[in-house]
Amino acid sequence: MSELASPTGIILILTLIGVGASFVALLLKYSALLKQIEALENYLNNLEKQADHNSGVLFRVADMADQVRIATAENTVSIETMRREMGHLSDEVRGEVGTSRAIEMARSGASKAEIAEKTGLPIEEAEALVTFHGKKRKS
Repeated sequence: MSELASPTGIILILTLIGVGASFVALLLKYSALLKQIEALENYLNNLEKQADHNSGVLFRVADMADQVRIATAENTVSIETMRREMGHLSDEVRGEVGTSRAIEMARSGASKAEIAEKTGLPIEEAEALVTFHGKKRKS
């Protein structure tokens, strides 16, 4: 026991206490670092789950965009078809109105040249209308 009371023993005891305290401090620091690592792992796992979710959402959005693109293309085709049909109908109505007007003109005594000029009908059609609907002239 007298050896521990000697200066060398006291230094040895203080050194052991210092090493023990350093060991305890290192254990506390290690424990804190483990908690930080666990928190980071949880954070990274949550980020990974969120990235997976976002990826799924993006795929669904891409699918919807494709569906919208296809529907738009189909609608464009339908609209163009309707425009053509409306053009044809418009031409038919204009033609019928022009023909009706030409018949009225022929009945009121207009010449084939007048009818062709005012209605835009070809001279042959105007001549046929005058022949069939024009005033009958006495020979």
